[in-house]
Amino acid sequence: MQTDFQFSCDPPLAQVRIFGELDPSTTAHLADVLECLATRGCTRVEVDVEEVTYVDESNLRVLRDEQLRLRARGGDLEVVGDSDYHRVVARRAGCADLFPSSLAEDAEPWEGVGS
Repeated sequence: MQTDFQFSCDPPLAQVRIFGELDPSTTAHLADVLECLATRGCTRVEVDVEEVTYVDESNLRVLRDEQLRLRARGGDLEVVGDSDYHRVVARRAGCADLFPSSLAEDAEPWEGVGS
């Protein structure tokens, strides 16, 4: 399945919408999109994964690493829309901060993925 990244950048806000599968072959592309937004001065990133049908831990790690980087500089990365699949994988990985804020309270605390 093809993966599509749509994004807008109006610093300091960026919005990213992802369609399809986030598997190991998309990890570098996701990291490149987030780096491009950072280079353009976006310090607040909203990510919508509502149309994501598969996500693996390497992509969760990319999102979490960018979230931590942005928070250290006063910004944030927030998942504003999620799919059932993202919710299940993120919950199992303990990625509470990668849930939309309305769901985060039900998730386990972050303990890292794949370390």
